[in-house]
This record gives sequence, C-alpha cells and structure tokens, in this order.
Amino acid sequence: MTSSRAFLNTCNRGFTLVEIVIANVVLVVATGAMFSVFSQSQHSFESQRDILEVTRQARAAMFQVSSYLRQAGNDPEGYLRDNNIPPIELLGANYIRINSDITGSVPAASADPLEATGNPDGTLDNLYERVVVRYNASQKRLYLDMGYGSDVVAENLSFGFTFLDISGNETANEDDIVRVRIKVVAETEDLNPLTDEVQSITLQSEVMLRSQAFDVFAN
Repeated sequence: MTSSRAFLNTCNRGFTLVEIVIANVVLVVATGAMFSVFSQSQHSFESQRDILEVTRQARAAMFQVSSYLRQAGNDPEGYLRDNNIPPIELLGANYIRINSDITGSVPAASADPLEATGNPDGTLDNLYERVVVRYNASQKRLYLDMGYGSDVVAENLSFGFTFLDISGNETANEDDIVRVRIKVVAETEDLNPLTDEVQSITLQSEVMLRSQAFDVFAN
C-alpha cells in the first residue's frame, strides 16, 4: 500500500520547472535544426533553378548564332561574289551581319519576298539571308535580327567574337575570316544565397565557315 501510494503521488505531482525548461530547450534545438535543413534545401533549389535558367539562355545564344555562322557565305548563284559582299560584315564590336543566299521561292499566294521559302535565288532579299547579331555590353543583352526586327536572344551574359583566318590567326579583314570563335559567359541575376556570389556558366565554340574553308564550297 505504501508503495502504491508513493507511485500515485509521483504521477500526480506533474512536471517540475527544470523538466519543462529542458523539454523546451530540446524542442527549440530540434526545431532550429529542422528549419536550418529546410532553409538550406530551399536555397539550394533556388540556386539550381537560377543556374539552369542561365544555362538555357547561354545554350540558346550559342546554338542560334552558330547555326547562322555555319551557312555564312552560301552563294550558289554568285550574288555575293559579284557584288563583293563578304560572308560576314564587321559592323562594330561584337556586332556583325551574316550574309547567305539560302531562300528565294516566293509562295504563289504572296508577292512579299519576306515570305520566301525554298531554294536560293541570287539575292539577299529574304528572311534569314542577312542576319544581324549584336551584343549590347551595357545591357548585357544579345540581339538577333533575322529580317523582321531585333529580338533579345539572351540576357545577363557576356558575349564575344574572335575572327580567325585560314592559318588560325586573328584577323579583322572580312575577306579572310574562315573561323569564328564564340565565347558566352552567362550570370545569374541574383546572388547565390549559400555563398553570396553570382553564379556563372561559360560556353565556348569555334565555328568553321564551310563556304570559306572547303574548295567544294568556294566560289
């Protein structure tokens, strides 16, 4: 009886102040640890999302510019040669015009040359034949004009061309350009919350102008 009564008294007395304080401390520490893990996971997700976005923009810029450069100088009808038009015109710092005769058959229902499709026709009057690539360093934006106005291809990036001759030396002579080296450095707009630094990705490519590099394409 004495033992049972002592047990009941112990059960009925509740928690002491020390026990409550210890329990609260343990709860706060556990909650803080969980919050820290959750916060780091959230920051890591945001960081990965930002770097994926800049990677997408860098690849889009590289792909589009490379595609037009590869067909620069296409001239089956001899229009560029006869009019002394180089495959690539240097208009300024990282500002070029890419010339290629690649389309020309105007659809029967339209007399608008900008709607031409099909085979080369010996002119540069149609879409995609005089493509302007322009990088604005102050805006960190890359613009592309395929014949119907400038569009922003990518932003928050650094972009640069290096023009090479047949020997691999840098050249500023439009007629000597055989290869074009492209470098894109895309940066996240926001700082990485884990490092407080800007994240970046660098892409480099070297495009050969087939019309200039191979005899079979030469005029």
